[in-house]
Amino acid sequence: MGSILALAARLVEGLPYLRKELARRVSLRTGRVLATPTSYYLIFSGRCNLACSFCTIYKVVGPILPGEVMLRIVREARELSGSGFNMSLSGGEPTIYRPLYDVLELCQKLGVNFGFTTNGLALTKRNVQRIVAYDPFNVNVSLESVDPKINEALRPSPDGTKRALAKGWNC
Repeated sequence: MGSILALAARLVEGLPYLRKELARRVSLRTGRVLATPTSYYLIFSGRCNLACSFCTIYKVVGPILPGEVMLRIVREARELSGSGFNMSLSGGEPTIYRPLYDVLELCQKLGVNFGFTTNGLALTKRNVQRIVAYDPFNVNVSLESVDPKINEALRPSPDGTKRALAKGWNC
């Protein structure tokens, strides 16, 4: 019985996404805009705690999106898109963006699926627990390889691979 209820809950959770996909397809066929965005990608700045060999965004640090503006974007995206959409924060390194926790809190309150990709270097057990408490849609830890020789050749941080992998995601 529990698995049937869990499946039903997942189906209900997916309905807004299905509605959006159907609206998108009708919009494409008819030329009438009926769809709202399903994905938002927010770049707060290029500010990062690494200077990876394959990246150039860290060179463009400013301007940094103020927290009040980021919160307004979340509210307006929710107002425009209703439910059934995802927001992803990137830029440089999201875990060093000071308003991150305010954004996570607002997203949880509004029912917005929110996530980000991190290099993992600024994570601590304490902030991992804090992030997980907001039930983010996803948190990706980006590594080029679990082999430190490969990863650190591209991401110049002594023991960066070990530090990124030892952050305690099993809270």
